[in-house]
Amino acid sequence: PELDDRDLKGTNSASLLSVDGLPENRFQQGKDDYCVFYGAANGIAFFGDLRIAEVIANRAESSLDADNQMHALKQLLDSFECAGWSVEALGTRYEPSPYPTVIHILGSDGSGSHSITTVGNFIFDANDKYPRLLNQQNLDICAGNEINGCTFAGVLNAYRLIPSRRICEKLATKLGK
Repeated sequence: PELDDRDLKGTNSASLLSVDGLPENRFQQGKDDYCVFYGAANGIAFFGDLRIAEVIANRAESSLDADNQMHALKQLLDSFECAGWSVEALGTRYEPSPYPTVIHILGSDGSGSHSITTVGNFIFDANDKYPRLLNQQNLDICAGNEINGCTFAGVLNAYRLIPSRRICEKLATKLGK
């Protein structure tokens, strides 16, 4: 099902396609299929945990050997290497969250070949240099609208990446809050 502006909790589909003032995505996939791992790494970097973002990004290439990259990401986040982060499986349910959420998107043509990560009202797409606002127009772009006319049709699978209280306190201290 398509999201409308009510589903996006105040975002406006007429908003800018990218957001001025946000930092560049640290990890861009180029021609590689690193969207699951690089999208997650960009979302976690934006959230403030650069160490875990680097761990995830460094596993992108080896994730291509996995049968399911979303499950490979979950296994990595459940490992000792990513201590302090947990994963909530959302299935096809999705709503914006302040926590990074990795979404395997469904295109209107039935394809499910791309993933993005959202944090709050921002989309982190490893194909893009900068984050985008979370709205239907930008979800359509992520689904391939500008390439093949495909639009965002829904969520095939989603994982919410949840930092522990200790991680949140550490990041808050680092940010001076």
